[in-house]
Amino acid sequence: MKVFLLSDLHLGRDMTKFGNIWVRHAEQIETNWNIKVTEEDIVLIPGDVSWSRKLETFVTDLEFIQQLPGKKIIIRGNHDWWWQNYSKVKNFLDEEIIPINYSNPIFYNGLIIGGDKGSLVPGDKYFSKSKHQRSFEKNVPRVLEAIKNTVELKRKHRTEVLRTIFMLHYSPATYSGDINVYADMICEASEIDICVYGHLHSEIEWENTLKGFHNGVMFYLGSSDYLGFTPELIFDTDAK
Repeated sequence: MKVFLLSDLHLGRDMTKFGNIWVRHAEQIETNWNIKVTEEDIVLIPGDVSWSRKLETFVTDLEFIQQLPGKKIIIRGNHDWWWQNYSKVKNFLDEEIIPINYSNPIFYNGLIIGGDKGSLVPGDKYFSKSKHQRSFEKNVPRVLEAIKNTVELKRKHRTEVLRTIFMLHYSPATYSGDINVYADMICEASEIDICVYGHLHSEIEWENTLKGFHNGVMFYLGSSDYLGFTPELIFDTDAK
């Protein structure tokens, strides 16, 4: 079983105002996904799946994702307005798409996978106290709870666990590359092997953000434009 990463699919919207790289981006995703991913694999999608505003209007994008091979593990991003209630989302989705949030990590084929959205943080270039402070104060304890629940699930299945993965949507670093509170909490848990995230869509952010090994955790950026709309292989559970 191979584990891939691809965030920020941004289905249901013409994204070309953000650059020519986004021309027919859904078709790029479909083509590249079908080349790399098999039905036995997993694709981690840390947020911004669709621009649909209601769960009921998410159907077209849902059908697009369903027909792609592999099991899809998703969290909510800042543009996933269709995701208004975890229980409703879980009941609505096909069994090949598994949503997780702060209180619902999963154990699947030897993997512990937890996570939640996160937020912008004070000190970030885009952070506005009037717009983002409330979200920051809400989401820090949610992510801390998500980490706690992920670690507890790992301890429950300790002898069976191959990897422990934590999914964020927002970056664990600021625009300028400073490590933020989310990275600190993930690393301080000392039980998480991999953190995946998305949200970033500019070259300067891609260059500055946290990637690679940091304080015991491997960090991967999965924004679809950063990855050329191609799922990135994180690891292969069958590799020696």
